[in-house]
Amino acid sequence: MLNTSPARAFFFVNGKTLVVTKVLKWFYVLLAYRKFIRIHRFHLINLASVSSCNNNNQHKIIFKTREQIDIFSRKNTIIK
Repeated sequence: MLNTSPARAFFFVNGKTLVVTKVLKWFYVLLAYRKFIRIHRFHLINLASVSSCNNNNQHKIIFKTREQIDIFSRKNTIIK
């Protein structure tokens, strides 16, 4: 039997990773009140971990760890 459930990886600030088979929307509904925001169809982020936002045509989130990820262009206005 083939498992067609999407696998999602969650990365924690302590370096641990958790892989689950739930859709991202399930987690967004669960965590939205805790200042998590969906900035891309593949990214759900904790706003407390964001250092800055690069809005000059690059549309990137920069985390306190200096990692960067893309913001979906329609979500860019939410981040501002």
